[in-house]
Amino acid sequence: AATTREEILDTLRSQTKWVLDHDVSFLALANKSRTHYLINTLSPIADSTDLNHKHFSINQGMPGWVIQNQSPIVIDVTAGPAFTESVEGTLTDLGMKSLLIVPLRTGIETIGALTLSSARPGMYGEHEMCLAQLLALQVAIAINNTALFDDAKKRISQIELVNEIAEKLTSTLELNEILDSAAETIRKNFNYFDVTIFLVNRQEGEVLLVAHSGNYVDFLPHGYRQKTSEGIVGWVATHGQKLLANDVTEDPRYVAYEYHSTKSELTVPIRIDGETVGVLNVEDTKLHAFDETDAIVLETLCDQLGSGIKNAKLYDEVKKANSKLTEL
Repeated sequence: AATTREEILDTLRSQTKWVLDHDVSFLALANKSRTHYLINTLSPIADSTDLNHKHFSINQGMPGWVIQNQSPIVIDVTAGPAFTESVEGTLTDLGMKSLLIVPLRTGIETIGALTLSSARPGMYGEHEMCLAQLLALQVAIAINNTALFDDAKKRISQIELVNEIAEKLTSTLELNEILDSAAETIRKNFNYFDVTIFLVNRQEGEVLLVAHSGNYVDFLPHGYRQKTSEGIVGWVATHGQKLLANDVTEDPRYVAYEYHSTKSELTVPIRIDGETVGVLNVEDTKLHAFDETDAIVLETLCDQLGSGIKNAKLYDEVKKANSKLTEL
């Protein structure tokens, strides 16, 4: 009956112990590209660790092993084929001895793994594994259903956003108004942490911040300049290609600022007649905050922004020409 992932997690937290005894419990959910998984702790002891809401590579730890191999496992905590200090080492530090992990499968797709651990050695066997698999099947179905519902809502919001910005682009020819409105609308509709729009100055070899909405406004004011040879924004301005960095610490092009808490960044070029004239940059404090669908939607918006910028520049040229004619 759960309609959100949070409700599913709350149900597991309060009810799983009635089915299977454990001291530590957590859910590992794989991202769409199956490169990482995110741990959600489901027991007080697990909550006391730093595992909650932490991302791990799919090659790290027994939850990743179970997701990759789509196979349940009952073992001693220290005996797993993919022991890591960050996951199983944490369980060992808590005094855990027994480990039971089952995959969350929806048909042939494995979306994560349910992990149970006990301080008692030899706690789990075939019976407990069967129970855990039955539970995991229901959990996987529930999570998949809520994910489909969330995706549908997201797609509707994206379509509404595209239409809203299209309407605003056709309602004004003032460039600053167009860009400010676009940045604010994108941030609010998608609840992004920070949205910036830069225009490219080829002669000076730099990008100029012309619109900003979000949490870094005080640190990056209008008129902020950055070399096109620096950072992810500079790279996109130079190469004219989108860049999706779901963990900025792993991308050498990312320029870290002391006051920034950015974890993910999605940057898309704005083009006019094939030439990159600007950059739309979106940042978030969550790892793996963006996917290819986000990139496609923002690329569509950048196409519209390119047309809006072109029309605004033409309008500005006409105004200047009219002003000159009036003087003459």
